[in-house]
Amino acid sequence: MTPKERFNIAARRGVPDRVPVVYYAFGAGSAVLESLGLRWQEIFWSAEKIFRVMLKAHELMPHDNVCSFLSPACGLDALGAEVNFSKSEGPHVDYGSPLLNSWEDLERLEVPDPEREGSMASRIKAAALLSSRVGGELALLGGFGGISTWAMLLRGARNFVLDVKRSPEFQRRYMSFLTECAAEFCRAQVEAGCDWIISAEDAFANDLLDPGRAWEVNGIWAKKLADEVHRSGAGYILHCCGDARLSLEKMVETGADVLSLDRVELGEAKEKVGSKVALMGNIKLKTLMFGKPSEVELKCREAMARASKGGGFLLSGGYIYPANTPVENVLSLIKSAEKYGKY
Repeated sequence: MTPKERFNIAARRGVPDRVPVVYYAFGAGSAVLESLGLRWQEIFWSAEKIFRVMLKAHELMPHDNVCSFLSPACGLDALGAEVNFSKSEGPHVDYGSPLLNSWEDLERLEVPDPEREGSMASRIKAAALLSSRVGGELALLGGFGGISTWAMLLRGARNFVLDVKRSPEFQRRYMSFLTECAAEFCRAQVEAGCDWIISAEDAFANDLLDPGRAWEVNGIWAKKLADEVHRSGAGYILHCCGDARLSLEKMVETGADVLSLDRVELGEAKEKVGSKVALMGNIKLKTLMFGKPSEVELKCREAMARASKGGGFLLSGGYIYPANTPVENVLSLIKSAEKYGKY
């Protein structure tokens, strides 16, 4: 069974030969960059360099997929955001300097052409390059930060939450606009060769919104995106950072094929929604970053014991591996699936 077949079978709630392992964005990227003598600033805008670093990442940490996007910041520059870089965290957009402050700001924005503008274009070209080189063997994962993530970065996280009650119509308008932007970007990625699209929709986290509000604010737009991704011929993975236990059923209603979970106990998620959707996760980033390989192995065994029965489970970190995550810990995750994840 090829890695791509393994990934696809599990993501469709089937039973592959073993649990697949998923690489999300450019996790543990510092080691990859150091091995190639590159910096974040050099790769962020270049499809060819994204192609190089993703192949090197797979060489160093052979997951069952490769990614064609780097971070949640990808694509935001096409909407006017300034992307900053740091060695420890990679590209990021400053939450404290929102660009979207008024109806006038929103009306000035236009849906970008993803094949021509900013970092969107380089991700699409990178997807085509990766698809041509490894697309027959490895699952190709495209995506972006997420509709709600984009909204929080452009509007400011605090403003986003306050808009739920204070400015609901304004929020609906900018969420609709960002969904249209995301759909165009994702459709182009699928056409370039991506098999799967992932987006982080953190408004489903229960410390932000209750499930009903989360659906109104984020769910209806995530469903529109999922529908568009499916029409384009790819599968959709919905990620949520935070504790989304109360919102699992609402997340399923988006039509996502896979729920990528962070702070949700996998056994509970399997019991609640495992008959409807595949699950992905969720080794704590703290363990991956600071633990020993033996600790990572133990947590992986526990995760697979709770969620792999009957298939439909993909092993990953709770989110993107931090840039400085030790490669040996990522390898421990991969080897754990190979050793203990067989059916």
